[in-house]
Amino acid sequence: MSVASTSPASSPSQDTAKNPRGWGTVSPGLFMALDTVEDIHSFTSRCLSEVLGSRDNIEHVVARYFATTNTWFAIVDRVEFEALLKNIWIAPSAETSVLLLGMSLVTRLPQNNNLNGMTDSVYLSVKTMLNVVKTKVCLSIPLMQAELLIVMYEASHGMHQQAYMSVGSCCQLSRALGWWDQNFWSGQRRAGMPINLQLCSALWWATVYVDCLVQAGYQDHAYPLHTSAIPQDLTVPFPESFRHAGTNEALGSWDVTLGDVSGAMWPEAYSAYYLSSVLQRLADPASLSNADRDHLSHMIMNHTISMLGSDRASVVGTNFIALMRLSQHGILPNTGLVDTRSVDTIRSVIESMFTSALNIEQCGPNFCASLVAPCAPIAAYHAANMLMSLGENWLQDKDWLRKVECLKRYTIFVGQRWKIVGK
Repeated sequence: MSVASTSPASSPSQDTAKNPRGWGTVSPGLFMALDTVEDIHSFTSRCLSEVLGSRDNIEHVVARYFATTNTWFAIVDRVEFEALLKNIWIAPSAETSVLLLGMSLVTRLPQNNNLNGMTDSVYLSVKTMLNVVKTKVCLSIPLMQAELLIVMYEASHGMHQQAYMSVGSCCQLSRALGWWDQNFWSGQRRAGMPINLQLCSALWWATVYVDCLVQAGYQDHAYPLHTSAIPQDLTVPFPESFRHAGTNEALGSWDVTLGDVSGAMWPEAYSAYYLSSVLQRLADPASLSNADRDHLSHMIMNHTISMLGSDRASVVGTNFIALMRLSQHGILPNTGLVDTRSVDTIRSVIESMFTSALNIEQCGPNFCASLVAPCAPIAAYHAANMLMSLGENWLQDKDWLRKVECLKRYTIFVGQRWKIVGK
């Protein structure tokens, strides 16, 4: 059964007439099929058709997803996914369908005047579909990817409680898939399946990233980190550690999809690790010794400097948030002692953010805010606060007021896309 023929699909113009954003929702009647002999794959295929409409609409969602979200939250290999997409028109797949729904959700603009997202019928439909599919099929990588996309939508659109629960589900999925066992990442296993392990590693660090985003972005709702519950003796390798586990052909298209920046295939994994390390230690201040704090700040600054000037603004933003959280516990001078290197690093990062904000401003309304990761404007908010309090003296920035005004306009603009910024 093909997706395009499972149910009548409205044309894009008809969809837009019904809904200015051109999105449909799953009707309650569809769920009656769960009590019949219809299999879950055909069921999700019909739901996909009802939510997204025609095949052209679905392919448009895929193209938009890879052009925006997957550039800074790289959890889906494009070549591998397009093979799945090609096959879905022949043989419906519940896992691929729900992943497509997750892609459509995370590329969707937030509802106006909707602070908690719970009146967003499309979100509720996609969330329900994922839960239904998880009860009907075996756990798999596509289900993990779909869950991560949903939690990214929740975390970035002001739905902190729902995001926290979804991160917990991601952790449970990773545990069920065996990722909490050190033997899973063993050298022997690496040699046997380098592609799968690389993808699993990328997904694990993406889980760490969203876990940190929920806590760092919603400080008034401080939930404990789910990912801190992993065994203390477990070390999950970074994705690029599998780069030479086999031939270049064996690595598939990850080299093309994720790029190679400063020797790191997925530098977001490092920034997720650093921010997680900071948040975990701040949760137990007694564990944050001066030596530990200095080592962490040194590592973060080195990584941040290596990313300046690259297209990895999400990395710079995440690292800056980590540095600002550490600043509350002594990385910045508040006793008259000036750490020259930290001053230079903070100054360079703020200058980079300011330049990016100016470039976006010059692009005008044509700039796609979806290209900006949610953590970037959060970092810009911290940067503006620092400029207001320390710009003229500690940072010795004579142009601090102009930069504050520019960063403010930037956060307002991107805040229309990511509600977490407004929070």
